[in-house]
Amino acid sequence: MAKRKVYYTVVKLAPNVSSWCDMKNSIYLSRPNKMSKRLKKDCDMEMINKGVEAGLIKLQTCFEEVEIIVPKQKRQKTIEKKIEEPKEEPKAASNHHVPDGQVEEVKNKDDVLYINGVAVEQDFLDKEYVESEILKSGAGIAFPCNVSINEITAHYTSPAGDTNKMVTGDLVKLDLGAEVNGYIADSAVTIMVPGDNLEELFDEDTLELNQRIIDASAAGLEAAISTVRAGVKVCDVGRAVEEAIAEYELNPVRNLTGHSLEHWSLHAGISVPNYDNNDPTILEEGQAVAIEPFATNGEGIVNDCPYAYIFSFLQTKPFRMKNTQRMLQYIEKNYRYLPFSGRWLTENFNEHRVNSGLKQLGDAMAIYPYAALKERTGAWVSQKEHTLIVESDGCNITTL
Repeated sequence: MAKRKVYYTVVKLAPNVSSWCDMKNSIYLSRPNKMSKRLKKDCDMEMINKGVEAGLIKLQTCFEEVEIIVPKQKRQKTIEKKIEEPKEEPKAASNHHVPDGQVEEVKNKDDVLYINGVAVEQDFLDKEYVESEILKSGAGIAFPCNVSINEITAHYTSPAGDTNKMVTGDLVKLDLGAEVNGYIADSAVTIMVPGDNLEELFDEDTLELNQRIIDASAAGLEAAISTVRAGVKVCDVGRAVEEAIAEYELNPVRNLTGHSLEHWSLHAGISVPNYDNNDPTILEEGQAVAIEPFATNGEGIVNDCPYAYIFSFLQTKPFRMKNTQRMLQYIEKNYRYLPFSGRWLTENFNEHRVNSGLKQLGDAMAIYPYAALKERTGAWVSQKEHTLIVESDGCNITTL
């Protein structure tokens, strides 16, 4: 990033903060999309957004409310000039686009994962890469990116300071959700982490089994997509998934399901099973549903792990600890409708206080913790998911 110019702005803090600050080097303000209409009237929002994109303005959400005096015209021109300066092409994979959402080629060399010829550090796929790609596209994150490895089946997203890395041969399930104006798409894929020493680490039968596990969930999804149309029972979709996975001599995960989607609602009430559970619920034209088969050579039942890194807001409650109360207020303001990662809070709160605060909030049922899920027998699991719009004669896949 180019060296930052020095700017002056006056920031009026929230009513409970008595002082005025004359800030240099950065302009501190509330997130523009969360600001009140009254504040927006007093701000040149276009210029603020340009400054943010250029790295000249830093977003800071520790103030409940601020009043901004935008830099004078000559400083605005300086910002515009800075924006027009050529930027270095990024060396990472952040600007790489894979047509139709497909992973065309995956390679591994010297502990670096290559997707379609673009290098991505293996501990980088979660928070720095996948989620940032969603935000850069102009969408929001509807569900934190899950990177669930091997027998860990779902709901594992990196906590702050996570040092776990993928290794050659791992079955990695990448599951994420995105939203645009509250309309949600949910998608997942499983890959086997490649490497030059793959055949040295695993015998031929194990490699064949792991590939079969990956193929089985993909076949289950294809069978479900072929079955979905208005008037079909969800148990019929489940039966199609189960039969497709059985052809690979594997089992579906029976206590995980797909789900309907509505405006600002990730799990909107209808469950789409991965086996025939005799549920007579009928799919209706226009409904959005996420179908997500899981396949395993294990029992096909998942249990909760003793940790959770994804949470949802439930309700406002009073807390004696000021930090816990402030954290809950922040969660309600920023993540009222969709799940969030505890790691996201460390941008505004001390990491240790985040962990203790989330525990207090969960114990008080102010937030809901999504425990990471593990296959009961320790067997490895794959997942494949698409979001569909139900139509009279089939469905429209929105996540291709």
